[in-house]
Parts: sequence; C-alpha cells; structure tokens
Amino acid sequence: SCSVNIYKGDVYGDFTIVDGTSNDELHLCEKPAEECGCEDILHSLTMRYDGTTASEIKVKVKAKKNCYKQIFTGIVQPGANFSFTGSRHDGSFKQTLYFYVDGSKNTTLSTKCDDNPTVGNTYGDFTLMAGTSKDNKALCDTVSGGGGSGGTGGAGGTGTTTATTTGTLAYEDLWPAKGDYDFNDLVINYDFSVTKDEQERVQTISATFIVYAFGASYHNGFGFQLPNVSPDQLISVTGSDLASNSIIHLDANGLESGQSKATVIVYDDSWRLMPYPGVGIGINTELSAPYVEPDTIVMQLTFYNNGEFATGGPITYGDLDIGNFNPFIFVNQVRGVEVHLPDYPPTDLVDTSYFSTADDATDVATGFYYKTDKNLPWAINTPTVFDYPIEKQDITQVYLHFADWAQSDGTLYPDWYEDKSGYRNASLIYTHSK
Repeated sequence: SCSVNIYKGDVYGDFTIVDGTSNDELHLCEKPAEECGCEDILHSLTMRYDGTTASEIKVKVKAKKNCYKQIFTGIVQPGANFSFTGSRHDGSFKQTLYFYVDGSKNTTLSTKCDDNPTVGNTYGDFTLMAGTSKDNKALCDTVSGGGGSGGTGGAGGTGTTTATTTGTLAYEDLWPAKGDYDFNDLVINYDFSVTKDEQERVQTISATFIVYAFGASYHNGFGFQLPNVSPDQLISVTGSDLASNSIIHLDANGLESGQSKATVIVYDDSWRLMPYPGVGIGINTELSAPYVEPDTIVMQLTFYNNGEFATGGPITYGDLDIGNFNPFIFVNQVRGVEVHLPDYPPTDLVDTSYFSTADDATDVATGFYYKTDKNLPWAINTPTVFDYPIEKQDITQVYLHFADWAQSDGTLYPDWYEDKSGYRNASLIYTHSK
C-alpha cells in the first residue's frame, strides 16, 4: 500500500526492492536522506530475539500504577525478528516498553526519541532492527535480514521473518437498517504480526486489537475469519475474551465451533472491556462524557509448534492473504446477526433471513453483501487510525467525500478518510483531552 513509504533499496528479509511502479506507471523513488530519523516518540518497532532457545516473548506497557497492558506476545525462535505497534490513539507507544522472556522480565526500552533509540542497539536479549516514529519516519540504518541461519527447510524452517498488517475498523450496528450512520458503534484498531519461515509457511500470528470506542447500547461481539484457512490448519488460538456463560462455543484449538473456515472470536461483549463512565451512549463517542482509556486484547494464533505444523498442513503467507481477512461484529448477543465489510461474505453461523430486509440490498447470488442499493456499507477499514464521528453525526456529513467513495464502489476519493482540505468537517469528529 502506498500509504506506507516504499522506496528502491528497501530490504525485506533476503530481498531488496530494485524497482516498482504504482498507478500511471509512476516508479518508486530512492529513499531521501531526510526520511529517516526519530521524531518525538516511536510508533512501531522490529526487534530480533538473541536468545538461544525458542521462548515466549511478551512486550508490555505500563497502563496505570502497577498495572500493565500487553502489546505483543508470541513464541519467537532464536535469531528471529518480531514486530509490533503502539497502543495509543495516535499509534505511538507509551514511553517505556517492558520485555519478558518465558515470564521473566528481561529488559526495558525507552521509546522517546530524546533517549536515542538506535538501530543495532542491544537491550538485554534483544536487538533493535527497525522502527518508525511520527509521520512514518523510519529510524536510520535499518538492519537487513529476517534473523535465523537460513538452513535447508526442515519441518518449519530455521530462518524466520515477520510481516505486519495494520488498520482501523469502524462499524454501524443497526444493520439491516441504516441507523444513525455515525460509524462509531465499534472503532477498533488491528495489528497482525505474521511470522513465517524461509519457505513462506506461516508459523504464528500475533494479533493485537485496540478498542477505542463503541457508541452502542447493544452488547456486541467482534471476531474475524481467515477465508483461506481451514480449522485443522491451526494448532491453537489463545487470548479470546469471553464470559463464562458466553453464547460463543469454541473447539479444542480455540476456534469457533461450527465453522468451515478458521473463525476467531476476539471478544463477545464490548461492554465488559471498558468501564462505563456513567454518562453518554457507550464509550468515547460524546464530547461531554469522560474519556476512557482504550482496551487492548492480544491473541496468539499458532500454526507450527514443537517441530510440527497442524494436522491440516501448512499455509503459505501468500495463501493466507492476511490483508483480506474478514472481520465482523455480531449484534446484541444474537450470534446470527453479523455485520461485515462491504462485499465480504458472512460466516456459516449467519442468519440469512436478515438479508435484503430494511436498507440492506444483499444479493448472495452475485456476491453483493452488506451494502444498500446505493452501495453504502455498514463497516469500513482504513489503513490509518480512523478519526471517527461523534455520536449521532452521519458520516456523510463528517467526511465530505465518503458518499462519493462508497457510491462509486471505491473508484472516487479512495483517500476520503485523510485530513485534506475540503475532506472533513473537523467540528464533528470525536476528540478528547486527558
């Protein structure tokens, strides 16, 4: 995606970009010298684990006094890289990161640029390999390579690399009715760190979700499906936040039961995640209501462990196609009422009787899903943190080219969500001061 700076000479594992073109045959540029450096505070990091055995790595930030939030967890091989992003609303880290190896604190790292985080620096059993700060500015002199020793392949390979995919989802939960169309019934950031071997076979996915807001009286749940992955290709899924009496039923490996494709339920009720401040609709959608700190959920999807893939066999990174994962909400504890991104199909557990009722114009036969007859959706996915509307403000009045984008099926104004002149009514966007 061109929303991320990509240049000739950039190194990814054992590969270097020599050239590339985007729309209108525009060629990639050489990286200008002023693009690298560190401004204010870091927003993302890639670290190498320098330990001698595969270990469970956790990275945490301090949320309150003696209270920590986990922003990364995963089984990391010796010499392997892993990546993660900040949990604040602007995408940045809090000032100090705490690294744990197999449950024991190993080291800390200050993410303030004033403390000079530098590529190649070692912190305990970790080496800083790459990072970005404000405006996606990369740290200088990024270390190349994905770690490991290369090797001949083995059961799971010996060299590993990590690829990341991130963005923000926003939902309207009154489907199949259009509702108030403010797209703040759930605002959630996702970050997938996919570890793969030198044969591009997926080993683990560390999935981090940050719930920023939900302007909903409904008790909604959230999950996602991996359309190209069968349930028997996953050894385990951990980290789901489910009530003891949940309407969700999981198989032994942690995936949702009754699904022909791997379906992960992240949580079953937004209202259990963040404390209600006592006023307003939901959390963090009304300017007059107290601000509540976002909630972070970290999940681990394991495809390879103890020298073996799952019984269904490995899946390659290309076939995984994580950029087209299928996220959805299910509304007010009714599992069959699913809301998906436009033209994304439902899961096997959907109640199809809702299709083509109220404002919904779904046509299963043609693959036309979750849109009105004018192409307006009930869910959106942006590659950056989404500045969402305040309660009861129709998104078409907040983002002035949203309707153009939706009704043109994405042809017009694909950058409708950006902060450009004439693109938004900033007075109708939610902001907060702590």
